[in-house]
Amino acid sequence: MAEPPSGWAAPGDEPNEPPAPTGPPGPTGPTVPVATPPPNPGASTWGAPPQYGQQPGWGPPPGPPNSWGGQPAGGQPAGGGQPNPSNQWGGQPTQPNQWGGQPPGGQPQWGPPAPGNWGGRGPGIVPLRPLAIGEIYDGAIRAIRGNPRTMVGFSAIVISLLTLLATAPQAYALTALLNNPLGDPETSDSAEFADLAALISPFGITALVSVLQFIVATTIVSGLLIVAVDGAVRGQSLTPGQLWARCRSRLLAVLGLALVVLIAMPLVLLIGALPGIILLFAVSSPVAGVIVLVIGLLAGVIGCWALYFGFWAVAAPALLLENLGVFAALGRSYRLVRGSFWRVLGIGLLTAVIAYIIRQIFSIPFAIVGGIFLGFQGDDGFVAILIQLLITDIGTVLAGAVLYPFTAGVAALLYLDLRMRREGLDVDLMRS
Repeated sequence: MAEPPSGWAAPGDEPNEPPAPTGPPGPTGPTVPVATPPPNPGASTWGAPPQYGQQPGWGPPPGPPNSWGGQPAGGQPAGGGQPNPSNQWGGQPTQPNQWGGQPPGGQPQWGPPAPGNWGGRGPGIVPLRPLAIGEIYDGAIRAIRGNPRTMVGFSAIVISLLTLLATAPQAYALTALLNNPLGDPETSDSAEFADLAALISPFGITALVSVLQFIVATTIVSGLLIVAVDGAVRGQSLTPGQLWARCRSRLLAVLGLALVVLIAMPLVLLIGALPGIILLFAVSSPVAGVIVLVIGLLAGVIGCWALYFGFWAVAAPALLLENLGVFAALGRSYRLVRGSFWRVLGIGLLTAVIAYIIRQIFSIPFAIVGGIFLGFQGDDGFVAILIQLLITDIGTVLAGAVLYPFTAGVAALLYLDLRMRREGLDVDLMRS
């Protein structure tokens, strides 16, 4: 039989394929072609050569063996080569960690993200995605538990110093009250104006010291701890020294923010009460003036809540974490909260209620012990009242050491939540 012409290819062979290798001469003389193994009956058709009637070039695109189908029977990939360990595009995964996360070879795979990415918890205390209210509170508690030396220890030291500075003026004011003739019914009729001045001036000093103590404690402690909570979200644990080094240059700005808020709150109340005051005194309409005054004061209180717990709720985190000025931080907070006002207001009011309950839990037992001590002493002198206040201050310090980190954590996480919702901060944090 004549040999086929050059260039002719049998169906299923590649064109111009070189002749098959031949073995040694056979027993009858001509060379005998080397026998080829039979085809694997379970092999995948994607890796096989073109079949009869199929034009060459219609096979699978180039790529690693068995990348387009499942594992064939017998454990051998179609078309020769080594088995595909990753089984990238189909079939049942043959090794662990195939459906998500980072595989052993370092190449990402298709599938749900690994823990620490979109679907899991981030490197820090909260997931890197918009947060629910429970996750905000849980993250604040995690921040305290994860770094108690900075969150609780630093707070306790600062609050102790500020509380001790205010204790002596308070003891002086209470001593003046208990020993003033106006406080005794038998001598109140003979009291003079100097006695009234002696009663008012200590309370004025005490009120001023208490307000300054509250501003400084809330501003410094909460402000510094906001930076610590932001580090905890990123998986960083800051020591008190590192925290102070990062925040000391911003203390004046934080104090300025607290001062602006402190001045704005009475102004809002005054604006609400002003129509009632005008009706009460200028127009000489007492009934209408009292009604309008009460309504105005209620409106002023609501306005203060709306600003403090709502639109200005994340001004301190914006000032510290974005290095903004005082009024720029207030404007930034307003823009972030504007689309989520009721949610932010609700979280702020709920946090205030929780903080009040915790404060009373810590403060009331020590206040009772201090009152019992003063009753057994039977003395209204300065020293006895000072000791009573020092006993009460223990509960104040303990409550502040827990409350300030908690409220700072809620403020920082609420700020991050708003930025993740509006600006995609979670994507930036993932990339970093």
